[in-house]
Amino acid sequence: AEGAIVAIEPNSGLIRVLVGGNDFNKNQFNRATQALRSPGSTFKIFTYITAIENGYKPDDILFDTPRCWYGYCPKNFGNKYYGEVSITDAFTLSLNTVAVDLLAKVGFDQVISTANKFGIGKNQQIGFFYPLAIGAHEESVLNMTAAYAGIANRGIYIKPSAIEKIEGPDEEIIWLH
Repeated sequence: AEGAIVAIEPNSGLIRVLVGGNDFNKNQFNRATQALRSPGSTFKIFTYITAIENGYKPDDILFDTPRCWYGYCPKNFGNKYYGEVSITDAFTLSLNTVAVDLLAKVGFDQVISTANKFGIGKNQQIGFFYPLAIGAHEESVLNMTAAYAGIANRGIYIKPSAIEKIEGPDEEIIWLH
């Protein structure tokens, strides 16, 4: 079994944990930094941030119903729909149709720009397609963790670093993060 985990200090960007696999001697592929995975619903936060930045309020009402956007017809988990829902409830329930609706309303450029501000889409360009709203983009575990660290840091993204400081002879600090 192989896996990956990353933990980052939000206020400094320092990587405190990074595990990219089971045994480096057997396999040098780092699943934390090199594997590209669909972030799924964790990508929705960039659509919601963009909506809030564009004047939507958490208690604004949107409609969660089965529908399509240019042939793309997302479904909610369990094919359950709630009708009128607040943005807060739609986010809490991770409703796919509302996320796609918000993407359509605020626009691809703005959602992609928001994701880029948090380091998402820098290595792998983000495409202009409706499934983007529910995470149809490939990203590394490191980059998604760094993005969420930026969100936890009150929206201030700090590029992740594994090096806190470099000391020279006699503990002289040569470089400090």
